Amino acid sequence: MNSSPDSPAFDELVCLAAEGNASAFAELIGAERPQLLRVAGYYVRNPVDAEDAVQEAVCRAFAAVTSIREPKYFRTWLTRIVINASLNLLQRGRRTVPSGDAAERLPAVHEENDRRLDLLQAIHDLPTKYRRVILLKYMHDLKLTDIAELLELPVGTVKTYQNKGLNLLREHYRDEIEDRRLARKTDDVANRDRLGKKKQAAQADYEMRRDMDMETEMAGLLHDLRSRAQELAQRNSAFADNGLEPFIEDVFRQQDAVSELLFIWTKPGTDTGVSVTLTPDGDLVDYAVDPELYEESERAAYLEPEELLAIGERFVRDHYPEAPERFGEPRTEDRGDRLFVTVSQYAAGMPLPRSGYWIDLHRSGFVTAFKYFGRKPEPSLPDDLLTPDEVLGEMAEELEMKLYFNVLHDSVYAEGDDRLHLVYMPEPYLIARTALRQGPDRVEEEPEEPDDYDPCAGAKEPIEEFRNRARNGTFPAEPRSPLELLGVREDEYEVLREADMGSERGIVYAKKAAPADSEKSQTEKAQNGSAAENASEPQSPYTLERYMRERSENTIKVRIDRESGRLSGVMDFREERGEQWLDNRACLDIALELLHAADPELLPYLRLDDRQDTREETPQRPEPGDSEEDEAPETARNRNAVFSFSVCKDGVPGFLNHVSIGVNRTTGRVNHYMGAGLRVPELEMLSPIPAFSPEEGKRLLLDALDLRLEWEIDYNDPSGEERYLPRYQPVSSSGGRSIRMIEAHQGTVITEKR
Repeated sequence: MNSSPDSPAFDELVCLAAEGNASAFAELIGAERPQLLRVAGYYVRNPVDAEDAVQEAVCRAFAAVTSIREPKYFRTWLTRIVINASLNLLQRGRRTVPSGDAAERLPAVHEENDRRLDLLQAIHDLPTKYRRVILLKYMHDLKLTDIAELLELPVGTVKTYQNKGLNLLREHYRDEIEDRRLARKTDDVANRDRLGKKKQAAQADYEMRRDMDMETEMAGLLHDLRSRAQELAQRNSAFADNGLEPFIEDVFRQQDAVSELLFIWTKPGTDTGVSVTLTPDGDLVDYAVDPELYEESERAAYLEPEELLAIGERFVRDHYPEAPERFGEPRTEDRGDRLFVTVSQYAAGMPLPRSGYWIDLHRSGFVTAFKYFGRKPEPSLPDDLLTPDEVLGEMAEELEMKLYFNVLHDSVYAEGDDRLHLVYMPEPYLIARTALRQGPDRVEEEPEEPDDYDPCAGAKEPIEEFRNRARNGTFPAEPRSPLELLGVREDEYEVLREADMGSERGIVYAKKAAPADSEKSQTEKAQNGSAAENASEPQSPYTLERYMRERSENTIKVRIDRESGRLSGVMDFREERGEQWLDNRACLDIALELLHAADPELLPYLRLDDRQDTREETPQRPEPGDSEEDEAPETARNRNAVFSFSVCKDGVPGFLNHVSIGVNRTTGRVNHYMGAGLRVPELEMLSPIPAFSPEEGKRLLLDALDLRLEWEIDYNDPSGEERYLPRYQPVSSSGGRSIRMIEAHQGTVITEKR
């Protein structure tokens, strides 16, 4: 799908993801991944670390995407998550993977920490494709099916990568880890003896002064550039008329040097405001303003594209006077109330991704967003490229068509009608293919194991057994509402905020403060308020990390379908541990009880993926008295039992229409729930019998397919330097849109909106 920010379907796709549509989220991540990797690359040292930071950020975003209210801020929101993940990775790296003189300055660590560091290093040594799967599976507790969706790989391939990665880790441990641990332990003892207490104290003093110097440097830069950023915000937005106040100020570093400074001002009590990102030299990198800052009458004008282009050029020249001449001709896209303009650097007649700049112009004549990328080293196109026919031939040999049902959202697909359809999906998915005849991405790989898992072959018996108990009145004895199952009671919880999410309503709950705590809080607020009135400086704004943490800390977020009033999604951020330790079967009963309360008509169509949690033994309970800080990561993961259910009808599975539920073993509460994203009455009416064979569907797809040569950034270059590679992008021969599937009743080629 062409779901880049340059696409008019981008906003609609974000809305679908915010409503819990996993397919829409996976496609958004696929479109944004190159930019995310570039952002991560600003902060971490090499492409390997950048990949790890992006994978961590994707997991965080997947958990929180339902909080997105305005699609136009999705990119900035996702980018900030990547920045935080990158900074966290750098901090972990400074503690765990020192090199050179830094290793001599670290204090000795416990033997158990040594083992964990060895494991982390061993994982980092894995080939990229294996490392991604291992990290997502064992560090982020994702199901193999979820990993396959996020990486756009068949489940069989993910299983192969998992097995090969584990085998390599076993070999690594057998041959290297023990030697490393013993050598490091010996070195630590020798260093302690050599340094002595006096040198250790001197080292601690040095590190403290170094940290203070870094803090002073960042505070100084913030002070120096705060007025510059505010001047830019006031010059280019309705700043003064809205009483905006500092909300977030943050400094981002790359390789121990400040790389960017972020300033955000908002109207008190709202998220509406202006964002400015500068380099340490004061150059504008990123700018965004909420149109709501302007009066409705100011937004009523409707300028012609030529007038808007002139306004945009003046804005760009204010910050980069020679930029319009340094890059190619502007490409415009009408987005209704906005005109989106992209100006790129070209090589061999094709635009280079993430080069030049883009600018978003409101029809009334003001800039709503701007991003500057600059000029890149120009790549040259090799003489001996694969021809489109050769690549199409390779695709034709590999391609298979598999039957699914899928909701064709009108906001995503050009042929969409927001209804459920039977479709043929191409496997492997239609993604960009290299145009190089030989090179680093043409290395021969071992044949992948076929993806032979059938989602409709999952276990049906536990679901039927539960339904029988429910029908007989033996379970549950007293049916509870979804909120009761989540542990949210009116006398203990209050609504923190609500959000209009189109077809759904988002509600955030938080626990009420105890009376004594409430009185104390009011006293502190009064004291702080008095202090603030007398202070010469305003109260310090948030950092991004603190704001994001406080916004979600100890909350539970639910999504309710407006039409049916049923629960459609849950994300629990409460840090709670109970006294019990439930086995897998007890957790499964809790998950099924929530499903029964949330969407009972869907139960007959569900199949439990029993390849993992329900088939394995219940993990061992942690030792009594262990604090949360002392727990090993695997123990923390094992506190949750995660279940995945496929939706199937007569042997045909839904395409990404699955249900995911997590249950906390210690509290017995559901801590996450993602619904199937479809309407059961439509599923009941859908005929699972196609009008033609998979071979005919494949012919229809190949007849409609064309290849477009494009530049793509290569983030796997071991040198760490950015380079571009030519790739063929599969598109529709009539219209140039990405082809996704074939409607299996009418034979319609389903393409994505631009």
